[in-house]
Amino acid sequence: MKSSKHFVLHFFMFCLIIWQNVHSQLLYPDDKKGEYLPPYDPNVVIISPDVEKWMTEQLSKEGEKKAVEMKTDLLGRVKSSTDKTKPEVKFVENKQKRLVLVSDMHIPKIDIEPMSGSLEYNYETKEHDYYLNDKKVSVKEYENLIEKYHEKINSQKKGKRNIFVPGVVGSDERSWTAWMTAEEISKLASSYKELAIGDYLEEVSTASVSSTLSTLQLPSGNNGNGIGIGVVETGCRDTSIPIVYLSRYTNRCIGDVKTHHSRVVNVLQFSAPLAHIFGFSTATIRFPDPSLYTPNLHIVTRSYGNVLVTNRYLEQDMNLDNYIYDKRVINFVAAGNTGGLITSPSKALNAITVGAVCPAAPCEESNTIPNNYTRYSSWKNSEILNEKPEVAMYTDIDMGSYGFIDGTSAATPLAAGMAANLFSNFSNFFQQRPALTKAVFIAGEEIPIGNTNANVHDTDNVKIAKKVPTYSSVRGIWAAKWWRCANSLLNNDLIFTQNIPSTGRYRIVIAWEAFGSYILQNKKPPQDIDLYVSQGSTTLSSISSRNPFEVVEFNAASNAPLTIKIHRYSNSGSDEVHLGYAIRKIQ
Repeated sequence: MKSSKHFVLHFFMFCLIIWQNVHSQLLYPDDKKGEYLPPYDPNVVIISPDVEKWMTEQLSKEGEKKAVEMKTDLLGRVKSSTDKTKPEVKFVENKQKRLVLVSDMHIPKIDIEPMSGSLEYNYETKEHDYYLNDKKVSVKEYENLIEKYHEKINSQKKGKRNIFVPGVVGSDERSWTAWMTAEEISKLASSYKELAIGDYLEEVSTASVSSTLSTLQLPSGNNGNGIGIGVVETGCRDTSIPIVYLSRYTNRCIGDVKTHHSRVVNVLQFSAPLAHIFGFSTATIRFPDPSLYTPNLHIVTRSYGNVLVTNRYLEQDMNLDNYIYDKRVINFVAAGNTGGLITSPSKALNAITVGAVCPAAPCEESNTIPNNYTRYSSWKNSEILNEKPEVAMYTDIDMGSYGFIDGTSAATPLAAGMAANLFSNFSNFFQQRPALTKAVFIAGEEIPIGNTNANVHDTDNVKIAKKVPTYSSVRGIWAAKWWRCANSLLNNDLIFTQNIPSTGRYRIVIAWEAFGSYILQNKKPPQDIDLYVSQGSTTLSSISSRNPFEVVEFNAASNAPLTIKIHRYSNSGSDEVHLGYAIRKIQ
């Protein structure tokens, strides 16, 4: 890497100088950049409007009693059905209970040293070279050093706090599900800080209502060997007709949603046959601890959405954002099949939300044209105004005797299988790098989607999910980089040069992770980072304020290196920096 000295100098300047502001520009009218972001309030307790209204009503009735007919006498003996005496009545307090989701917003700060990694294509060897803190290392050296780095960081992560929540019926890494009275909720809210309390919402699968049949010929890739994938479903069961390697599927589910879970697992086994798949039910574990499984969970795919269709960023979205940020697990989430608003938890900014596209074979569903979005694929953005979905993938997967699956339910595990192949192809470079993986998928968008150009679908997205990524396009990146450092050490400008092979058009993407608790509190991302790409006198930029990513497509006039500048425009100071970068030649 010819620019290594300059790169390491600017990186550590980037992580040692206090941030400063620059003049703002507008991407589009709703994306107004502010000068500052408010700090995160660690004393917050957020109760959803519906639960708060119910609590107020219930607490106003405190002391009211209702009559209950006794089924036993004073000695506790069950009364005979022939007993004609006047039934005894007891008056008890009229206390109702509500099924709520209690979420821990707190993520402990950890002791972290600045670290960066790079993957650069070597034109002489026709292979990718690995760098750690800008020092070239062998693949084996990279694996060993990163494994130790991850072990040190992960040892400091403890999941949610040890909080007493009454009436618990289930819990996972981020939350508790509990039946609680208004009085219990009020007491919990006054006893702890950094809690979010909202209704427990049922989920539904995101298979569409159509019955179309088509065949998608999946390209072969590496096989996902050594990669752990979690399948989180509304209810699940053993796959009845697995395509390959049943021994690599572990059922940790309860319930039964007929064939939906089986088909999702089959898509994964078809696209990444050597990955180990773990099945979880949303009724028990939405957020599994990745370190408890062998191999560790590197990817989770979620083909479900909440029944509540709203543009609100919900507690479920925050929990997924915090899970990804805290546990470093890449999550692919179905956008939903509403044909409008994306559903929770696909509103999570750190997730890779997946929309559904009709494959090359004819689709019968509402006469959808091949390589167009299906009519049902959700696309309208949430109140945060960040662009969703980030990725579009084919649906309508006909696996012959192994079944058929459509909807965003099908597109999501197909994208997850593609990621598993990417991970196994590049050792552990992409593992535990959600932002980097998102950047690579956005950079890898390849096959144009017809009805985005006509502005008849996904009209509030201007940068992403306009093309379908392919196995070869996500593997065909020229370079990828990641950075991780403490928030207090980040910002001035990170500037480096990027070698390119020739003239042509390049797609350059950066993405970063966001602290979900901040988003729920302030309805915006906690950091605003901008991307500038230059060659000679030509400079293009991407400076949105609501997205946790930026995209620039740049026409290089020569094979002279590009200058990449990453600038943090605004910062709340509430979280670490997890940043990823990818570049690919697209023409």
